[in-house]
Amino acid sequence: YLLFFNKYLYFCPVFKKQHMEIRIGTKQILNVLNVLTWIIFLGLCVEAGGIIFNTVFALYKPVVAQHFWNEADLSELYAHDKGHFIAQTVLMIIPAIMKALLFYLILKLFYNKKLNMARPFNPELTRVINLVAWLCMGIGFFSFWGINYAGWIKSQGVSMPEIGSLRIGGADVWLFMAVVLFVIGQVFKKGTELQTESDLTV
Repeated sequence: YLLFFNKYLYFCPVFKKQHMEIRIGTKQILNVLNVLTWIIFLGLCVEAGGIIFNTVFALYKPVVAQHFWNEADLSELYAHDKGHFIAQTVLMIIPAIMKALLFYLILKLFYNKKLNMARPFNPELTRVINLVAWLCMGIGFFSFWGINYAGWIKSQGVSMPEIGSLRIGGADVWLFMAVVLFVIGQVFKKGTELQTESDLTV
């Protein structure tokens, strides 16, 4: 009887109307991604601004180098050579600014009136993907340079904080992401060409 009753409820039209499934559409997902992108973008702007401010402030007040951004202690590097201190912090600033620019480009996609999600293969989106790929490449390159520079300074006998606290880790991941995005960019470029040809044919 229970089995029959369950089958009846399943096929009953009234029950099916009341037992509606909750479906998350593309619009809701894009809204969530928009909010997350804003949070990450603001965090990256704060990080880039904090590193720049601390670098400039440390030139006038050396004690700041002891408690640099993210609690990184660069006081020994500052005492060893101010030029190396500036070079290392610049190699921290450039990737931080590039990361903020990357998420700025992603944010622009949500407010770009030229972008039509119904027709994603368009020159505008292809251009943004290529710009993001170049930014990822730049972040990976400067992070790799910063890691090697910090390693070279450490080999000179100067105590250096962990790479993670310098915010320049994951260079290989950024470079890998750049390659993937370049491939996706080429796919979108080809898709745009095919879509343009199709529109002209019609």
